[in-house]
Amino acid sequence: MKRRLSSFFETGINFFINHTLMVLIIAFTLATIIILWHLERLANKQIESTALDNAQSYSQALAEFRTLYTSEVVAVAQSHGIEVSHDYKTKTGAIPLPATLSMLLGNRLGGKQSGVKSRLYSKYPFPWREISGGLNDNFAQTAWKTLQQSPQQSYYRFEDVDGRAALRYATADVMRPGCISCHNAHPDSPKHNWRVGEVRGVLEVIIPIETHMLLTNSMLRQSFILISSILMFCLICITLALRKLRLRNHEANTYAAAIAETNKKLEAEIATRKQAETELRRLSLIDPLTELSNRRYFDEVFKQEWKRAVRHQQNLAVIMIDIDYFKLYNDHYGHQAGDQCIRLVAKALNVLTVRETDTIARYGGEEFVVILPGTDKTGALKVAEAMREGVENLHIHHEFALTGDRVTISAGIASALPLVSMSHVDLLREADQALYQAKQAGRNCVKARNGSVVMLGAGKPKPTR
Repeated sequence: MKRRLSSFFETGINFFINHTLMVLIIAFTLATIIILWHLERLANKQIESTALDNAQSYSQALAEFRTLYTSEVVAVAQSHGIEVSHDYKTKTGAIPLPATLSMLLGNRLGGKQSGVKSRLYSKYPFPWREISGGLNDNFAQTAWKTLQQSPQQSYYRFEDVDGRAALRYATADVMRPGCISCHNAHPDSPKHNWRVGEVRGVLEVIIPIETHMLLTNSMLRQSFILISSILMFCLICITLALRKLRLRNHEANTYAAAIAETNKKLEAEIATRKQAETELRRLSLIDPLTELSNRRYFDEVFKQEWKRAVRHQQNLAVIMIDIDYFKLYNDHYGHQAGDQCIRLVAKALNVLTVRETDTIARYGGEEFVVILPGTDKTGALKVAEAMREGVENLHIHHEFALTGDRVTISAGIASALPLVSMSHVDLLREADQALYQAKQAGRNCVKARNGSVVMLGAGKPKPTR
């Protein structure tokens, strides 16, 4: 054990001596990546924390202003007979409602300073605020539901607003004693049974953070350039030192150089062999006649796509295809003509397999199989029918076919939203049964299995073709 450790340690030292630059480059590169990644995380957390603090302060300021305006201005104005209205601009001597003025103040401050926006909306907006003051998006609806349950808490989400990253911060606007009589008595009020403390609306503050993120990215780029420059300088110094050391020890390293040359040749041979093995593996996955994927490749991809469909709860469809009466074609026209027929059909099917995620393979003989990830039964039927028409339109003469005077195909479809308890073999078996039904129905047609394993999944499928 000690000898092994000693040998391993000695090998490590020799490797470091012979590959000092590479080791240092890797070490410095990893260190740089880790540092920049950590700095980015810290910067993003700081941006989010600052945005939350600003949003909280902004919301509190608007709420306090509204309360102050209601108690100190509106109450006095009403006692002197001054009208308080949302359309104060068109009424002589009128002043704006507290909600109207607070939103004007919020947007005016945000527009002049930092692009901060504010909104006040409710499930029960006044008629003149139905468009701007309703629950117009998912965030507003979720904020309303959340704050109804926990009015003392805030609700926020980081998301894109008008194509720019921003913080959406919402707090509850509760009914206050000074406002309840107006809301319940107003003829246009959508609700006349308000109670003190009830959530009447949501105050949302939108804090843009894209500028801060761009600044952070700029700082990170500058840091990367600085660190890379330092790294390059260090590497140059190390390179010069190593070159000088190697010049001084040239004679002593002659033998080592010869060994290194031998090792280099061996590595080249190994690389060549690996390349050859890679090419052999590639060829082992390709059908030589059609240049499509072969059965072996199909089996590998099918298992992978099945696992992915189970993991993401996404539809997966399979199409089994068979050339109609191919044995009669082969017997009467010869094997060379049969091979050419298979090549033409394969080419037509491959052209119609348009998505990069789709896979078409020669399953064996005159059979083909297509894998369609994210595709339900309807989408698979469209693809299969297009393939059937495409092959029929090749007009390959076949006077011995019982379906007409040209080469046609039959196709069977199965689509599933897989469960963990199911197997990909089940789906393939269903497609094969559907192909059998197509043959029984007279061929040159497409059939899909009904009531198969197909739909026993939880949740809704993701968008499909």
